[in-house]
Amino acid sequence: MKQPWVHVIGGGIAGLSLARELANYPKLPGNVVISDPRTHYDNDRTFGFWFTAKESHRLNPEFSVGQWSISTTTSTALQTGLHYRYGVRSAGSVYAEALSKIDAHPQIIRVTEETKTRPAAEHVYDGRPPSIEHFKVVQAFSGTEIQCATPHGVDTVGLMDALQVVPSGVQFRYVLPLDAHRLLVEHTLFTEVSGDLQDLDRLNTIWINAHWPKATVLRHEAAQIPMGYRQSMHHLGFPIGARGEMTRPATGYGYRTMQYWAKQEADRLIKQNQARRFQPSALHQWMDHLFLDLITARPDVLPDIFLALGRRLTGDQFAQFMMRQQTFDAMRVILAAPKKPFSLALIGKPQWI
Repeated sequence: MKQPWVHVIGGGIAGLSLARELANYPKLPGNVVISDPRTHYDNDRTFGFWFTAKESHRLNPEFSVGQWSISTTTSTALQTGLHYRYGVRSAGSVYAEALSKIDAHPQIIRVTEETKTRPAAEHVYDGRPPSIEHFKVVQAFSGTEIQCATPHGVDTVGLMDALQVVPSGVQFRYVLPLDAHRLLVEHTLFTEVSGDLQDLDRLNTIWINAHWPKATVLRHEAAQIPMGYRQSMHHLGFPIGARGEMTRPATGYGYRTMQYWAKQEADRLIKQNQARRFQPSALHQWMDHLFLDLITARPDVLPDIFLALGRRLTGDQFAQFMMRQQTFDAMRVILAAPKKPFSLALIGKPQWI
């Protein structure tokens, strides 16, 4: 085989999405290689995201609702989207769609191997999972998917419910309807160290048994994902996916960003034969760093901050900010958030709160 035109290291969501978009072109300028050590793909993630009606065809939600909630142990903020809905898609669905297109294209080759040195290709994208020691803050989560015997009737996403400070960080529950009978229940922890996934799974079991004791457990998912990086990493090409900060540091949301990036990058490669590194806006990066500084220095103020955002922003404004769609949405968040925490974080003194 000649030197590949494009080499994607790591077959995660970002890498497979880019290859899927390239597969939409019958004739490519050269071969595309995807190298990944895994031999099969499990349905190991569930992606949540906000979307408008015009975006449905690109983001392909399998189920969606129009309301979401944020709550502490004492108060709740309920938001309703006017133009936005909260959608969900399983990783298994994303994998299946991408692999069917990739494997049908004669110029795209999947190789089962771990790549440790930069490949000889014109364009190289590095989507390897980053090491946890590089994480500034860890978002640890454990999820349990259940099947209810009767329709569960849940029409609101429990986005960040029971927000509270625990000894290891900030913890909350996430309850996501997947269809009329299925629910995903997750407990999440923002922490500076590796989270205890078994303990989070135990919390899922307790909550499910209290609310849906007759439900059938279908599967589990768990991960530790980065919320910013404390030190730079060595890359074997343009970093993508979590390595390339496509998952937003302050929230962990990345599915929507990766889908739009994949389409734009594939078009750029085909039309201009140019690769470009993903770069979030400077204002959003600044906002993310403020949130992460508060998580590390004053986690006790986070529940009240998120609750205030839930009360003072409209559902659409909150969705746009969480999806990192428009720069001016960051300014809305600054105006809506409690002033003292953000002001002191801004001057680098969150410990004075």
